[in-house]
Amino acid sequence: MTERNEHTARPGRERQPAQPGATPDQTAPAGPGARPAAPAASGGLAASGSPEPAPTMRGIDAVAVYCGSSAGDDPAFARAADSVGRILAEHGVTLVYGGGSVGLMRRVADAALAAGGRVHGVITRELADREIAHPDLTELEIVDTMAQRKARMSALADAFLALPGGSGTLEEIFEQWTWSQIGLHDKPCAFLDVNGYYTPLRAFLGSAVDHGFIRAAYVDTLRFASTVAEALAGFRAFVAPERKWARSGRSGEQVLRIAALVLNDPDGRTLLVRKRGTSGFMQCGGKLEPGETPRQALVREVAEELGLRLDPDAVEHLGRFRAVALNEPDTHVDADAFFLAADRAVCAGLQPDREIAELVWLDPVTTVTGGEPEVEIAPLSAETLMPIAAARAARARRARADVTRA
Repeated sequence: MTERNEHTARPGRERQPAQPGATPDQTAPAGPGARPAAPAASGGLAASGSPEPAPTMRGIDAVAVYCGSSAGDDPAFARAADSVGRILAEHGVTLVYGGGSVGLMRRVADAALAAGGRVHGVITRELADREIAHPDLTELEIVDTMAQRKARMSALADAFLALPGGSGTLEEIFEQWTWSQIGLHDKPCAFLDVNGYYTPLRAFLGSAVDHGFIRAAYVDTLRFASTVAEALAGFRAFVAPERKWARSGRSGEQVLRIAALVLNDPDGRTLLVRKRGTSGFMQCGGKLEPGETPRQALVREVAEELGLRLDPDAVEHLGRFRAVALNEPDTHVDADAFFLAADRAVCAGLQPDREIAELVWLDPVTTVTGGEPEVEIAPLSAETLMPIAAARAARARRARADVTRA
């Protein structure tokens, strides 16, 4: 087994997705620290449990499968999970799933592994600490928050398939369907309707269309399949819908590629900056220049903005995230985020340049849980990066408490 960042992995190919979510930057390994300085083919099962032929899987390299952490009350559910895992493996398609060792989650993973397939699990540290993580995956990735877990699975997958499951399954597949509607990606979604499990859901969506809450064109992009082959055929035939809220006569919103640093001090506070001409606070960082990797852009931007020369091998890549830009209309930021826990000398030695109007150190736990923040915070920071900073701060405080008790 090899380790990469918060992963445990068997040898395998790491995909490089370019869709919303968390994409690893392969330019250097992660780690703590910084240097202060001046800037410088055999068949499967139908959803009812009867045999079906294995489909061809051209153009799909990885499928994210959402399913129950319980097995449910119908043996056909488990048989369907086995079929999905096996068929993906037989066609060299990576199974991406939530990393669990329980319920249908384990069945689909075990079936893929037994057939020689590659299985990439993504699980939160809290769930891993409860010993729910599957111990035998090709790759197990541990992240801090549920938002980071979902974004990472989205980034890794080319399509999304929901097996029978509960509220978590529905929340995850509907998020991906919604992202497709608003243009954050153009990946297909499908439900495996095992023994009519999702028939009431399909009826509900028809009602939502009738009442004017969902466009029929968007519902038509969802595949409710009675067999695995039907679901995968739907993936191959998928055509992305017209983006919701698209403006006629315009080429669409801009997407800015940026790198951002989540910088925590020894007290667990997180640094936010406000740049001149902007109204809100955000993590330091900035736009990628042509030819730069995200890590290279981060090193350059942090040196320019804060006088802090980062060791590029010493910052941990958290993933790639997308959010609405605070100060630029019709624009999203597509951000590679990195983490650094800095010592007091580094924090005291920051030298902001003229581009930075203000610095503020905030307790991310209070910011995330305490209601209205004391300053205006950019969407990327408020929705994604501050929760990650809060999780890291809480972990550091637990570690210090453990040392004190020892």
